[in-house]
Amino acid sequence: MQSMRINDDAVREALGPYATTITLKTFSQIESTNQWLCDHPPATTSVVLAATQTAGRGRRGRKWQSPAGGIYFSVGQRIIETRFTPPALSLLIGITLADALTTMGAANVLVKWPNDLVVSGQKLAGILVEQTSTVLVVGIGLNWQSETLAANLPEDRQAIGLCECLSAELLPSKEAVCGTLAKRVLDTLTLPAAQFERFLGIHWSRWDALANKMITIERSDDTLIEGQGAGVTEQGALRLLTREGTVEIHSGEARVRGGGEYAY
Repeated sequence: MQSMRINDDAVREALGPYATTITLKTFSQIESTNQWLCDHPPATTSVVLAATQTAGRGRRGRKWQSPAGGIYFSVGQRIIETRFTPPALSLLIGITLADALTTMGAANVLVKWPNDLVVSGQKLAGILVEQTSTVLVVGIGLNWQSETLAANLPEDRQAIGLCECLSAELLPSKEAVCGTLAKRVLDTLTLPAAQFERFLGIHWSRWDALANKMITIERSDDTLIEGQGAGVTEQGALRLLTREGTVEIHSGEARVRGGGEYAY
């Protein structure tokens, strides 16, 4: 992806068996890969990749920094009938992406509820799952070099790039990384929804960034609740051990007490 140019063939090579079954669209610059798929519901499963996003977004409409040089892509599937998207989907995708990056050689990659990949408390990537009446979209934003991000990020929102997680000799091309991660997303989307809970139950503890951490949750109504991370339910809700007992958090933002990252 040098000089804002994306090598489509290199992406397809990393997609493996999906290379001939999906539609691939690449842009040097786009407002948002997720939004493009929502506005242009694909007839077949599609991957949209951009070198830069001018209006990338995270959960709850927050802006996702998308400077030139990062990895930004979305996978879209057409919904034929009304489909319920399991709330744990972002966690399952997080697990498969963390495993893929670990296989590449990155160390200490974990999944932070509800939708981030972190390394030593620093945000490496974010996942945004959206659904309209016609399309399910999974967006991924992965930092390549942290120095390209805003220098004035608060202490609890520090970021890290993949270049800082892998040695130069192990670092694949951006196209190879994108294709590999997109393949993992596509693999996850082929799982029957009935298997999601079993998959999460088997694998979550290995990748849980909040396990046994003292954390503060900011809920959607701006109230705060504090406790100790104690895994997730089969449906993907965060279990929080509080003074009043175990509480299940279905949505919100998590901040590790005493520093660490802030989910957004």
